[in-house]
Amino acid sequence: MLSTVAAPDCPSGPRTAASTGRLATFLLLCLLFPSVAPAAEPTGTTLAQVREAYEASLVRLSRLECVVHYEKARREPLPPNFMEPGLELGTRFDVRSLLDGDRFAHAEHGRSDTGRTEWDHWIGFDGKHHGEWWHTTRHSLNWLQPPTGSISFQPRDRHLLTIRDLLGLRIWEKTSLSSVLADPMTELEEAGMYGGSPAARIRSGAIRGEQGSGPRYQIAAWLDLAHGGLPSRIEFIDLNWSPLSGSATSGWEWQLTVREFQNLAAEGEAPVWLPRSAVRESNHETWPIQVDDARLPDSVDIEQFQPAFPSGTAVTAETRPDFIAGGEEGRRLYDKLHDNFQVMMAERRAKRLAEQQAAPPAPPDDPHPPPLPTWALVLCGGGGLIVLWIFAVRGKS
Repeated sequence: MLSTVAAPDCPSGPRTAASTGRLATFLLLCLLFPSVAPAAEPTGTTLAQVREAYEASLVRLSRLECVVHYEKARREPLPPNFMEPGLELGTRFDVRSLLDGDRFAHAEHGRSDTGRTEWDHWIGFDGKHHGEWWHTTRHSLNWLQPPTGSISFQPRDRHLLTIRDLLGLRIWEKTSLSSVLADPMTELEEAGMYGGSPAARIRSGAIRGEQGSGPRYQIAAWLDLAHGGLPSRIEFIDLNWSPLSGSATSGWEWQLTVREFQNLAAEGEAPVWLPRSAVRESNHETWPIQVDDARLPDSVDIEQFQPAFPSGTAVTAETRPDFIAGGEEGRRLYDKLHDNFQVMMAERRAKRLAEQQAAPPAPPDDPHPPPLPTWALVLCGGGGLIVLWIFAVRGKS
């Protein structure tokens, strides 16, 4: 910090002119070389303070219910062979999420831009078992599959965007903002203003995949210190991509930016911040996101995190070695699929047996192979005599 000191009264003369010249030279050097002065910390924010603020917000949002609406808008036309003719891509999604600590449930309703294809999708984790089911309710080709589901021990909420993505609870595989902030390789790059709010920018080290392969990706994020340390921007950086890889950009990279926050606390209480609107961008898509009907429930029944399979759902259970189905209609469906599979395997066995019977039998192996012809014996003997004669002549010389 610079301080101003009043100069004592002194007569004008050569000494005063020299002091004025030195002061002018010093000011000129400061203007030309500003980096000489040490840079001060903008806010004095530390990585530990950022992590503490973020984790405190997660505690306040540990029990949450809301609806996330988003759309997928492609920024360039798809290749002709990207999809089969007549099929439609889902472009509009409504996801009702329910969180309670580690437990979660996401009920998604998706539809195409024309509305000719619609489906329901549910994912949940009750703290021990993960459940999931799909049910296409309308299809542009008038072709509907029966609902399918699964039960496993692995919690995952893939295939759809939820409030967990906006909070940084799920970035990629097992990576989250909590794991990034706890990693000793993470650095606080900058503390300043972002989007009109005081914020801190962090950057992770090189994160390896679950299989232990080489460096795959990196996470950079702005955490909004005016809104509980929640992420106002998350960047997924592909470390395997380079300008020499033959592709103009990486197909894996994306950015998630929160445009507005909302306060869920009652008037007079400490604020509880949650994203209200955001946008997710990749090289080919832009997803506008809106969060509505957000509230903080007092309690949540565990049954809401367990799958209520629609009637007729064919369910694959990883918790048991067999294949089960939900409801009597589902059991009949399983029996039908099982019978069709057995018929197909019987047809394959019959076809293989018929091919073996139609093939001519292979001749048996002769235990006494035919002797070599006479001309072969004479040729081998003559060759041996020539070799012996060559060695004899070399020996004499």
